[in-house]
Amino acid sequence: TNYHWLPELMQRFQRKHPRVDLQIDPDATYRPAESLLAGTIDLAIMSSEVADRRLQVRRLFDDEMVVVMKAGHELASRDYVRPKELAAQTLLTYNTLEENFAYQRLLRPAGLMPRAHKQVRLTEAAIELVRAGMGVSVLSRWAVAPQLASGTLVARPLTSRGLRRQWKAVTLRAARSAGYLDDFIKLLVQSPSPRLRGEGQG
Repeated sequence: TNYHWLPELMQRFQRKHPRVDLQIDPDATYRPAESLLAGTIDLAIMSSEVADRRLQVRRLFDDEMVVVMKAGHELASRDYVRPKELAAQTLLTYNTLEENFAYQRLLRPAGLMPRAHKQVRLTEAAIELVRAGMGVSVLSRWAVAPQLASGTLVARPLTSRGLRRQWKAVTLRAARSAGYLDDFIKLLVQSPSPRLRGEGQG
């Protein structure tokens, strides 16, 4: 739910396709594959695995997941955050704990649970809670790039190897190829905002 990189991309798309009505469907966030199959959306941007053969997947970019905290937080002095150190915090997540990427990849395999957990459905709200010292969150580095640049938030890698995930554009395989959809996906691939910030720059 963090869109600071999206308006410029939308403007470029609308200049090329002024007659295409471009809308964001927040409700589809919870069940993107099902929304595609039901025909309520044309394109989903997903990081979860896609197993349904009726869906076509095109890789967009990888991004780095980092622990985000307020300036001056005890973990800010670390080069990276260990799973046990993350588990000692109040963890703010967009989805349920069981659905959370960091929990699935790091905490659960190590038999760890966060000291406390709060589900926050808006990235902007989670960022404000982190800035207020109400907990830490694990977010894409590019999603908090403005706050990191201003110094209001600090980010540290998860483990010495870091934690990355892959984003993909997903459409119906049986749908007739639409040039405007292909153009939008090309813009996503070319967009410097998520892709370059996802490479850990800044």
